[in-house]
Amino acid sequence: MIKPLLLILIGLPLLQERPAWWNPDWAFRRTIALKNNLPGALAPGFQYGLDIDAISLNIVARCRPGLEDLVVVHDGKQIPHAILPGIGEGRLVAWFRIQKEIPKGGRDGGYALYFGNKAQETPTAILANQYHNPAN
Repeated sequence: MIKPLLLILIGLPLLQERPAWWNPDWAFRRTIALKNNLPGALAPGFQYGLDIDAISLNIVARCRPGLEDLVVVHDGKQIPHAILPGIGEGRLVAWFRIQKEIPKGGRDGGYALYFGNKAQETPTAILANQYHNPAN
């Protein structure tokens, strides 16, 4: 009887609260956790390109045709980003800058993609030319 109790107690720290919904006008969210596998810390402002399989994640079907409603959020705040075509069918790259330091071996699970705001008429992303896309 002690073993199941220990497993439950050990599993409790792994349970995490889901962050509050950023904006009720957006119907869908995909949470993102960035892990730093580099030999040193990632400083705030480090440019990050997140490869997204938008078809498999069912993002394209739920977004406006031009992806104007796809936004990047960190800890409940929309951050500047650019959504660019990726390499391969249905792939996108979301470029944004890391918001807080991620130490070597650390992670930051405060990022999320929000999409599915059919009323969004103006692009929410910043100009794509502010980011370097190594695929070009």
